[in-house]
Amino acid sequence: MTVRTRYEAGRVIWFAVALLAFGCQRKSIPVVEPLPPSPVVMRLPDLPDDSLYAGLISSEQVFAFYHGVSFALQWSGDHGLQDSLLKMLHDARAYGLEPQHYHVDTLRDSALAPFRREVLLTDAFLAFGHDLRYGHQDKLVYPEADSVRREVLRRALTEGRLRVHLESLEPPFEGYRQLRRAWGQLVDTEAESPEQWRAVQINLDRWRMERKPWGMRYLLVQVPSFMLYLVDGDSVILSSRVVVGEPETPTPELTSTVTRVVTYPYWHVPRKIAIKEYLPAIQQDVSVVEQNNFEVLNRDGKVLHPDSVDWASFNSNYFPVSLRQKEGHENALGIIKFEFRNPYGVFLHDTNARRLFRESVRAFSHGCIRMEKAEALAHYLVTGSLDKKSSQLTKYLAQKEKHVISVSAPIPVYVRYFTAEARDGELRFYADLYSKDGPR
Repeated sequence: MTVRTRYEAGRVIWFAVALLAFGCQRKSIPVVEPLPPSPVVMRLPDLPDDSLYAGLISSEQVFAFYHGVSFALQWSGDHGLQDSLLKMLHDARAYGLEPQHYHVDTLRDSALAPFRREVLLTDAFLAFGHDLRYGHQDKLVYPEADSVRREVLRRALTEGRLRVHLESLEPPFEGYRQLRRAWGQLVDTEAESPEQWRAVQINLDRWRMERKPWGMRYLLVQVPSFMLYLVDGDSVILSSRVVVGEPETPTPELTSTVTRVVTYPYWHVPRKIAIKEYLPAIQQDVSVVEQNNFEVLNRDGKVLHPDSVDWASFNSNYFPVSLRQKEGHENALGIIKFEFRNPYGVFLHDTNARRLFRESVRAFSHGCIRMEKAEALAHYLVTGSLDKKSSQLTKYLAQKEKHVISVSAPIPVYVRYFTAEARDGELRFYADLYSKDGPR
């Protein structure tokens, strides 16, 4: 060992002894306690065929939800959320739904096993959310809707406000909201009748069957109430009495868009009506053609003289002509017709039989919709304002001639069948004109 090496070794030994001596003068270093173990997270079985998931309303959706949260329990730590859900389920009738459809009686059992309570709460939430949006009778599959309901449940469990999140699934229609709110107030007073309960259930579900929003501006023909409403925003800016089809020739439910207004239109008599109603009379007396202001057209559209037609040879299987009623005040369509495409051959129009608007039950047509305030609607569709009249339309009406005017802003038209609705917060019930509500 060299002198330098011995010197360096001595320095190291001296430093170690000094450090040890200094440490003996201080308090002893405390022992660090180990952290307590993390709490054990309770998890559900991750097998879809486990008996825990059996007998659920939406077992696949429940399993999918827990798969997304690694099968950790979601409800067990928050009794407030459980109570909120149970309160909504208990009040399901206020939404036109039945409490017993959502495990209410089982969930009230305090002896229910925790894991089973967990999956039943989730199943009830998802099923109730489905029925709020699509109705209890509608069991069609909407994959995108399933993921939406699971996301709404996740947010409700994370953020609270469970009622707000569930009600966000309801249909976005003002008619639905008004009916549901008015019905809820009646349920609170316990004054509803079984007939009213059934009618509200059916009609809330009719709203839930609407798949697309209607927008801010549209026409609604409400068949059972014999009314038409022009809606802008959430306000009805024009209402009009209408005549609809008889039970034997019902007005069909449809969705379309009004694109044109026709002044002094022809009425092309539907073949079925021409054969059933007019042919027997014409065969008895050919002057019926002229009395009704009809023109007889062959298959090429050429006008024939009624006396030149062999009416006696015509029958339901052989009718090689068509009848067209000429324009004028005596025309069955009146002086204004609103055109919109539909597969039923029906339109919205004026009428020369205005006395029918005084009737309380206005089911007299072959399916078309006769409107009392046709002229007011026509001016609105051309100008975009109820307070402004179209000079063009006014001129054509004065000339008493057929003209076609394109609508400045085409407007959706919805022909619907609601036997219960709410107007100005008041519940209204109507006769089931076409027996669509089913047996009573």
